[in-house]
Amino acid sequence: MYMSSRKLRGCELCSILNEAIRKDCVENAMPLVFALNRHISTRFKDGIKWPKNFTLWRGGGLPAEHRQFFVPGKCYRVPMFLSTSDSRAKAETFLRRGVPHFVLWKINLDPTEKCKHVNFIDRHDVTLDSDP
Repeated sequence: MYMSSRKLRGCELCSILNEAIRKDCVENAMPLVFALNRHISTRFKDGIKWPKNFTLWRGGGLPAEHRQFFVPGKCYRVPMFLSTSDSRAKAETFLRRGVPHFVLWKINLDPTEKCKHVNFIDRHDVTLDSDP
């Protein structure tokens, strides 16, 4: 979504932005947050491409001390942007980033309610750099 292969002090833009949101240090981040939200919000759009079976995947890390919070069926609100994929294989490529505490998330969207603040974005929608 808003990932770039370029890094600032070893961090990708998505990591920097999410860290600012989690720490509530958003003053300088808000223009980008508003721009991304305007682009990804589905509240007022028709023709959104929803994944098969309304299932999304995410691969990444989760420190052991936080695992007890997440149990099957748990509903929670993510306090940041959450990149996902409709491809399990794609999500699995991100598992190595979470070593040694990796997790493969399966996110089930309600097929009726769906989700009002997500959208399918491919590389042609938003490109922040010219790397292939």
